[in-house]
Amino acid sequence: LNLTVLVLAQLDSVFIGNPGFDAQGIVRMELTVTGSRPRPEITADMQSELLSRTTKLTGINSAAFVSNVPFGGSANSYIWVDRNSVPVTETAILCATDDYFSVMGIPIIAGNPRFAAGGEPTDVIVSRSLASILGIGPKSIGARVRLEGEKADRTVAAIVEDVRYEGMGEKPAPEIYLSFARPYQHIGDAEMDLVVKASGSERTLIDTLPTLARSVDPDLIVGDPASLQSLIDRTSSVPKLRAAVVSALAGISLAVALFGISGTVRRAISARTRELGIRI
Repeated sequence: LNLTVLVLAQLDSVFIGNPGFDAQGIVRMELTVTGSRPRPEITADMQSELLSRTTKLTGINSAAFVSNVPFGGSANSYIWVDRNSVPVTETAILCATDDYFSVMGIPIIAGNPRFAAGGEPTDVIVSRSLASILGIGPKSIGARVRLEGEKADRTVAAIVEDVRYEGMGEKPAPEIYLSFARPYQHIGDAEMDLVVKASGSERTLIDTLPTLARSVDPDLIVGDPASLQSLIDRTSSVPKLRAAVVSALAGISLAVALFGISGTVRRAISARTRELGIRI
């Protein structure tokens, strides 16, 4: 019975677990920045122009950049985040542009999840689990945190929902998001993902994006676009198969256990039939 309960919990996380975002209509394309100019300068120019051109396409709702898209196959980088000069927790660190959370449909818990429009490049956005560990609530927006190896604090501008980046069967890690304008060391200055929310055909968008990206910067190394849902399905296929096998074994174990219990009960009743008859 305990095994059955564990299997049901595993099935819930793999088959119907919430990834923390809405993958419907989202296409992802991996980009690598090259060239002789400083990468931050190339990155800023390329992102601005490509976002401008992408959002003008028919059927496009919005677009954004992130250093590592969920279920993209690349592991997040981890650092220590301090509050009040005390190392608090090891945290997944990502860079993103302003509209990333709206494109992905990541729920906003508190604050304004934007690095511009009144915000500063030193602003950071933290996930629900990291905010809980740091002791930061909706009324604590503006709290100061420090990233491992940095000498200056950064300001918490918003709290967003946890996102499962590694897989549906994995517990979300504490996460912190930075602006590409002020990344952490080299995270996000070369490799990144363009995520586009489409109301039209994903197939058309998949065919269009590589040409559009190369028209902005011929030196870009452009990966094959794919729907975010396909990445989720691909990443979850092995855990789903594993869960299905374990579920089948658990079902067999449960059936054997019930059969054994029923046999024991029948044998006990048969052995005491005479006694029961006398008592009745």
